[in-house]
Amino acid sequence: MKRAKTSGIVGGLALLVLGFFIFGSYLPNTSADAPSIIINEIMYHPESGNEDDEFLELHNTTASTIDLESWCFTDGIVLCFSPGTSIAAGGYVVVSPNSSQTLTTYGVTTTGTYTGRLANSGETVTLKDSSLATINSVTYDDTPPWPTTPDGTGPSLALKDPQFDNTVATSWAACPCGSSPGLVNEILTSGLPDIINLSTPQDVLPSTVPTITVGITDATSVSLIYKVMFGAEQTIAMYDDGNHGDGSSGDGTYGASIPAQAAGKLVRYKVSATNGNGTQTKPGGSDTINYQGYVVQDPDVTSQLPILQWFMEDSEREDMIANHSFGDQDFSTVIAYGNNVFDNSLVHIKGGVKRVFPKKSFAFELPKGYKLQISPDMTRSVDEFHLDSDYLDSSGTAVTVAWQIAQEAGLDIPQIFKVRLEGNSEFYGLYTFLEEDDKSWREQFGYENMSYHGTDKVKTDIVADPVNEFQQWKAALIVPRDSARRDYAIDNSDIPNMINYMTFMALIHNCEWHNGKNMIKVHDVLDTNRWKILAHDIDCTMGSVGNIDRQVSPFDEPFGGYGVEGRFQFSALYEELDFREAYYRRLRTLSDKYYSSDRYLDMIQDLYSRVEPDALLDVQKWPRYGRSPQQGLDIFTEQYYKTKKDLLVRYRYNGVVPSPQSVNPVVEIESIDINIGNQQEDFIKLKNNTQESIDISGWYIEEVGYTIPAGSVITAGQEAYIPRRDAVFKLNNSGSYVLSQLSQDLVPMSQINLKRSNGTTSDSETII
Repeated sequence: MKRAKTSGIVGGLALLVLGFFIFGSYLPNTSADAPSIIINEIMYHPESGNEDDEFLELHNTTASTIDLESWCFTDGIVLCFSPGTSIAAGGYVVVSPNSSQTLTTYGVTTTGTYTGRLANSGETVTLKDSSLATINSVTYDDTPPWPTTPDGTGPSLALKDPQFDNTVATSWAACPCGSSPGLVNEILTSGLPDIINLSTPQDVLPSTVPTITVGITDATSVSLIYKVMFGAEQTIAMYDDGNHGDGSSGDGTYGASIPAQAAGKLVRYKVSATNGNGTQTKPGGSDTINYQGYVVQDPDVTSQLPILQWFMEDSEREDMIANHSFGDQDFSTVIAYGNNVFDNSLVHIKGGVKRVFPKKSFAFELPKGYKLQISPDMTRSVDEFHLDSDYLDSSGTAVTVAWQIAQEAGLDIPQIFKVRLEGNSEFYGLYTFLEEDDKSWREQFGYENMSYHGTDKVKTDIVADPVNEFQQWKAALIVPRDSARRDYAIDNSDIPNMINYMTFMALIHNCEWHNGKNMIKVHDVLDTNRWKILAHDIDCTMGSVGNIDRQVSPFDEPFGGYGVEGRFQFSALYEELDFREAYYRRLRTLSDKYYSSDRYLDMIQDLYSRVEPDALLDVQKWPRYGRSPQQGLDIFTEQYYKTKKDLLVRYRYNGVVPSPQSVNPVVEIESIDINIGNQQEDFIKLKNNTQESIDISGWYIEEVGYTIPAGSVITAGQEAYIPRRDAVFKLNNSGSYVLSQLSQDLVPMSQINLKRSNGTTSDSETII
């Protein structure tokens, strides 16, 4: 459906003619009423994954050249055009983040180079003239009704017609030729019917005869094409006569009804509209799905958990499990939740050792541009996720609660919760839903520009860690203890993170964490140059593999075989007496929180009360060494009480784990160093002048918006630093214990207050 642009074309042409006679071939660029320059093509997510292959194209819709000097992009990307820059009548200008890359990839010379990046998930891009009047602003997206194939599958996002309103999603399409920077966009839908507002039935029951409606322009015939489960397509005519649930006759809305189907059936459909110029379908070529759909509800299927539905032809699922358990080969599948159906999704079997278990774990990827919100507790929707079988844990509780504790303890984790999985409308299993730590997750937590040394798989959309980075770090820390190794560990490790991570693993009695398995190392190469650890695959948690003797030292591994080399980054800290004490203080903090009050056990029992019905069905379908869900819970409980006794009594008696921390302990602001000429050199120095180690995780300095990270402990007599810029601080302070860096400058002649997590003040100091 064509929509007129809001700027007046006739008035604009009149101004152009007047401007030509007064000023020659160039027009003033200071008026908000200047002739129309529009955003015409956006390559925001190149298929190559190389962000330098991005570009944005402007188009001059007028009959005269327009001077672009001092015109600027102010939202999304940053670029101001230099003197002498113009855009010819009816012409195009291409800008990108890397001019040489644009020339190599597209054979096009850019007119300007912008900073920043076009967001893969959509954002607002605004062009303003030299008087800061907005010329054109587009808020694009990677989700419907915007075309979804431009989201990394190859084509750019292209305006169908320069006369269309480019603020409207339906005015855009995927470029049929891939991309056309500097050229006229190929019109996809010229003369073809326009299809909008295809409806999706809600809460369909076996007795429901759902009506599908759609808006159509310029069609001679319209058909609804549908299929049930994996059967053949069936076609029925759609009408705009007021008699098919379509509203008023002749209003441009067509309707048709799909026959009622049995409970649990998947129904997928699309619309085809034809005129003398050809046929258009929706979903169509600019979409990454082939059908919309719904699942007929089954009132007999109930659960206290979210019910996720997975549809896949039985023969393909059997082939995937029998012949492709170890190859990560993707298979086409359909995922549904509630009233949302995600056609054209992908699935493969995942995991390490767990691939050999009868009950498999799976990795799912939704089609580009589509995201799933499966729980009210989710803070963001996801397009990639895992369903972990947790085959070792028949209670269905240990791993999920361990992840919850990780989050509460201050580790960055993916979203996780239990789900009931239905496969082709039959119970398939109790699973743990785990968000994929993909690019969008890393952007959420600030890891997008870091390099990674992974463990279980190679990620294709991250900055790979060159082997020498990890090996250099390892080589420096695997040597015998001396002052040089200590300084290197302090300068290159995120110490609070390391302490917090190994404390968490000891707390949950995880028996499987080392550099060769279940650990992701992250290197902040562009800022602090520090390494930190991300929790990954913690299924081998307390009691899940039987009753194993607990070890409190990060050296010790119940299964053995890994040694110091397997955990060199932790050993390098643990062998230093002050950081060993810091580790045990943090362990005591978390032990008090989760064991003294039995909070850990309460969390397990609460989750078990919700998963038990599905866990009983799960062990019937996937037997676990003869264990029932209750037996799995009993094993956890037995191990829990043994661990509680170890941490709160036995190890304390042996002088390993300390007594509880004092109420409102005091850490002082020893000094504040500020350099007005270069505030990147500023830092705050804290000192513990007491006789006990103090866990200051979660303490804060409100005046500079700073919260001390989890795992931060200052031992008796020890100093710790909070620099404005970590990398600058280390140049003159190698071997100094850094907590983390400030995000704001310190303000001279102001007061800062170091506050405990409970809001009371530990110390105050005035910045001179």
